[in-house]
Amino acid sequence: MTAQGLLRSLSNTTSPIPAGLSLPEIIITRRTRTHSMNGRIGDEVHEGVVKFFCRSRGHGFMDDDDDPFPVFMHISDIEGEYIPRKGDRVRYQVCPMPPRFDKPQGVHIQIIDFTPEVHKKWSEKETPEELKEDLEAMKEERELSEQLKGPGPLCNTSGLSPHRRPSSGIGTIPEHELIGTNGTA
Repeated sequence: MTAQGLLRSLSNTTSPIPAGLSLPEIIITRRTRTHSMNGRIGDEVHEGVVKFFCRSRGHGFMDDDDDPFPVFMHISDIEGEYIPRKGDRVRYQVCPMPPRFDKPQGVHIQIIDFTPEVHKKWSEKETPEELKEDLEAMKEERELSEQLKGPGPLCNTSGLSPHRRPSSGIGTIPEHELIGTNGTA
């Protein structure tokens, strides 16, 4: 059975995960990031603070020091052996997140300043206390996703693709050049 067939068969059964808590269909991880996606990673290194991270779901958000829009972080992009905690300072690069490429995703994430709480390694099992923290993170995520609905900060508001060449002819000829010298078409 293929992976898609398995997913279809599982989707017909009742999921133990409530519908509001399921992951989005497309999450580009380090493993699945294509060469063209790697080309979209910005050269600029950002710093920020972990807003929340849910270990059981494998993702969270960071607050950038220079940008008020939260940055998505995925488990596969975190470098190092420790699990990030709320309040940790991190250093990362930004990549636009598909499918619309209008919201930022942090990549090559490194924890540069740990909070005073004990940090667990990825290899350690989750404790009941960590599961409670994950539930709080999920609540924060629901609240944040309500605030972030709609286009993100990387959205092109001109209506044209940001990758369209100016020579494509769309909207590049001024109207006065289309009308003849005597004012008629």
